Amino acid sequence: MFHGSIPTDMCRIVREHVSLWTDVTDVYNACCGNFTVERTIASLGKRLHSCDVLMYSTAIGRYYAGTAEPLQLTELALTEFPFLAEHHPADEDPAGQLCACR
Repeated sequence: MFHGSIPTDMCRIVREHVSLWTDVTDVYNACCGNFTVERTIASLGKRLHSCDVLMYSTAIGRYYAGTAEPLQLTELALTEFPFLAEHHPADEDPAGQLCACR
């Protein structure tokens, strides 16, 4: 069963290992839920790329159920995360919007 986060001891191990990746500038997490890994390594100076698995699963489910709707960023999201507009164009078809981190 998926509990939605990794244990504290595992967070320490992840942070320790990522801190040793001196030649790595970008870290990708393609299946996160509550951004535990991102919060664990956020202060290490890496560029983090991730997506919320709930949004992704919902978009895929709607697409295959024939009820796909465009994923729209709210004004609040655009204010807080303006870089998302670059990777999530509003005019794209719903099938292409399944992941905002391309």
